[in-house]
Amino acid sequence: MFNKRYKFNSPKTVITDYGDGRVYVHYKKSPKDAPEAIRLARWVTETVLSIHKHLDMPLRIVTDVRRLDKPILNSDIRNIYQEAIESGCIERLATVGPQARYYKLATIKILLLRHRDCVSYFTTIEEGKQWVRW
Repeated sequence: MFNKRYKFNSPKTVITDYGDGRVYVHYKKSPKDAPEAIRLARWVTETVLSIHKHLDMPLRIVTDVRRLDKPILNSDIRNIYQEAIESGCIERLATVGPQARYYKLATIKILLLRHRDCVSYFTTIEEGKQWVRW
């Protein structure tokens, strides 16, 4: 297996592709404003879709948002993530962060029609990994 890392510098975010369908998305810093958050959402989505295309298998993703102090999730950003989830490239997506941020994920989960069961929220990395069958 190989580990391939993709980096986005502003705000700092790292995506690790383990080459076997497992992907770890680590948001290390909050975007400073909505335009930056939209650029980040597009980059994450494009990178995940590219990984899926290369591997040709559904992805099991753990997304770590524990370091985000002010997550921005407006309708544009929700639509970007919703399209990626509904593309069928994601088998399971576990978002890991403080319980207080659960409502942010709930706004995306409500919008999902057929793929609602592939998205969940956890407070520890271990729980998220177990749920996605890491």
